Amino acid sequence: MMKQQDQWIILIVIFLAALHLGILVFGYKTPRLAFLIPLLNLLFSFSLLLYWVQKQFRITQHHFEWRETNILGFELLVIGFAFYALMSKTEHHWLRLLHYVFGMLHFLCLLAFLVFLLTFKMKKLI
Repeated sequence: MMKQQDQWIILIVIFLAALHLGILVFGYKTPRLAFLIPLLNLLFSFSLLLYWVQKQFRITQHHFEWRETNILGFELLVIGFAFYALMSKTEHHWLRLLHYVFGMLHFLCLLAFLVFLLTFKMKKLI
């Protein structure tokens, strides 16, 4: 049987995946997709960085792996491109395509994390 905390995390991941799909469908039906996707990427990347920072305050011994550094660097790039897309007055097609790719990568990572959570049983997730 799953712990209550793990069930909440699974529900949050399902909600985030549904939010990604909902914004994609809503943005496709309205002309707001070019604004909503960078905003979603900005919020998602910022929340990942915020989680990482608060996790660093909780642990006493710090070891930075290259995978962790690469993911943090990628999320910082996503935040930078999202700020540029939201603040820019001109329309850049390469930037829009880049945000679609970033959004789909975030969505696929959420789905992979959900499959991981539902497949393997853990003693403690957090």
